[in-house]
Amino acid sequence: MLLKAIDLENKINKENFEILQELKEKNIKVKLLSIRVGDDYGSILYEKSLEKTINSYGGEYIKLIFNEDDNENEIIDQVKKYLDDDSIGGILLLKPFKNKELESKLDDIIDYKRDLDAVNFRSKAKIYDLDFSGHVPITALASLELLKFYGYDLTGEKCLVINRSQVVGIPLSLMLLKENATVTIAHSKSKDLKSLIKNNKYIFTAIGKADFFDSSYFNSQNIVVDISTNYKSGKVTGDVLFDDVVDKVSAISPVPGGVGRITKSLLIKEILSYYL
Repeated sequence: MLLKAIDLENKINKENFEILQELKEKNIKVKLLSIRVGDDYGSILYEKSLEKTINSYGGEYIKLIFNEDDNENEIIDQVKKYLDDDSIGGILLLKPFKNKELESKLDDIIDYKRDLDAVNFRSKAKIYDLDFSGHVPITALASLELLKFYGYDLTGEKCLVINRSQVVGIPLSLMLLKENATVTIAHSKSKDLKSLIKNNKYIFTAIGKADFFDSSYFNSQNIVVDISTNYKSGKVTGDVLFDDVVDKVSAISPVPGGVGRITKSLLIKEILSYYL
């Protein structure tokens, strides 16, 4: 079974446009602020994608772009000026940052009510308390929402998350715990991934290695959510060698067309929630 996201994407978009129409009637304009320090290629591509998405909703996209050698205090002061603007409904720090100290300082000053990637310490505290009433990292949310859309009940099920980052693996694991799943986290230092995968039903992979997992890793009971977006020979691919695996597992999300497809729609949904 293919866990395609197009129907879920259409459902979320329909809900978003209904909310957007209500906001327009109240003369409320949706605004997103992103902050980038440096010229990371992935972040630049993400900026372009965000701008296109926000424009499609008739919103305003505000980009703050700084050089890596800009004065740290001046960067923080400039960001604070925009944080005082209550008309901005969502804030994103485009990572990675080479200056980790600056990254940490910016994380801490972001308003947690508009913290779309849940990087502020208050956002993280709520997540660690299994309170998901606020913002959670979008990619983690998209992974779980895709399974829910297809009617999977995770209660008591064994889930393996192959990622331990604060924007995917850790929040996703906590969200799965909230669903009463039995969760294992694996990472680059984990031994015998094949056994771990075969001993769990639900597999969430986000290691960022194109076509890394072939059919030898899986069994017919596995339900695979491939979270990664990798580039190989000019093509977009996930962590899983899709053509080799698709007929060997119970279900799998394709790349492209799976988790990544709904992240933008969910991001807009999270921004809109600020204005309600």
